[in-house]
Amino acid sequence: MTQERHALPVLKSEPNATAAAKGESRASRRILRPPPIVPPVDLPQSNDRILIKAQPSESGDHCTFLANRVLLAGYSWCFGNPDAAKASPLAAAVLELTPVQELVVDGSTVVVCLREGADVDWSALATTVGGIIRRELEKGREIVPASVFADIPSEDAIRVSVQAVLDHEINPGVAAHSGQISLLSVRGNTVRIEMGGGCQGCRAADLTLKSTVQRLFRDAVPTIGAIYDETDHSNGLSPFFA
Repeated sequence: MTQERHALPVLKSEPNATAAAKGESRASRRILRPPPIVPPVDLPQSNDRILIKAQPSESGDHCTFLANRVLLAGYSWCFGNPDAAKASPLAAAVLELTPVQELVVDGSTVVVCLREGADVDWSALATTVGGIIRRELEKGREIVPASVFADIPSEDAIRVSVQAVLDHEINPGVAAHSGQISLLSVRGNTVRIEMGGGCQGCRAADLTLKSTVQRLFRDAVPTIGAIYDETDHSNGLSPFFA
């Protein structure tokens, strides 16, 4: 997929009096399942026009949608199947699209991940997803109802559970390859980790994150939302697979 194919236009909407929340720029970061690197983007801040920018990943297996509205504040949420998405009309509509496997809503972003092996033209699919996001914002209803957060444990409880998974299930395995994964922070139900040693820059790091780390974290705390990998993999000194 070429860079030109990824450079999609901002998706715009006409003025809407019901959408009053202001958006925010997203800092550069790496997200775990889906795993895009989101560069800084400044969208014009306006209470009158809804602006949505689509940023497909280089691999083409996911796309980040940035809005000039806060879609979900305080928490993040991962929708991995239609049943889980019933509480959110936006998530339900996006997951009805054949190639989509899951989406994560956090702050001003919606990250849409494709099913394994799916090969789509994001210039068309992004327009469809952007239209769904715009439609829900124009209706002025909650993107993720507050009721879904009723059973989220405290940040301290999430931190203890995630650290236990790292200590007893994940790090003993990656230590065999001189690697380690550290918990950086828990905010709300959003988790940030960092990979070190042989994991930093390793070609298998992304597979480890998708197939193991996320699964074990969510087994321990099903209400975890976004999981971000803050590692600078470009600076790995001793990747296991060179």
